[in-house]
Amino acid sequence: MPDIHHQVLISASKSAIFYAITQQKGLSKWWMADATAKPEPGFVNEFKFGDMVHNKFRITKLEENKLVEWECLNRDEWEGTFVRFELSDKGKFTAL
Repeated sequence: MPDIHHQVLISASKSAIFYAITQQKGLSKWWMADATAKPEPGFVNEFKFGDMVHNKFRITKLEENKLVEWECLNRDEWEGTFVRFELSDKGKFTAL
């Protein structure tokens, strides 16, 4: 499958965005409300939406305020998928 790239400019600090993509409380605000997560390499984040969705992602890379990478552990259409978040400064914005 080809790579898909998205870039979003956010009017927030890199540390605030890093919190939102690594901490359970942050992730539950935008990914799925039922989230189990820890900012720790090797930890398996879990996201549930009732009985319909149960995604598991292992944290493979973690560089504070710079990079987060997850490997999907599901055996479904997400199998073999990596989700990578890169943070950089873009003027008064943070690029994610």
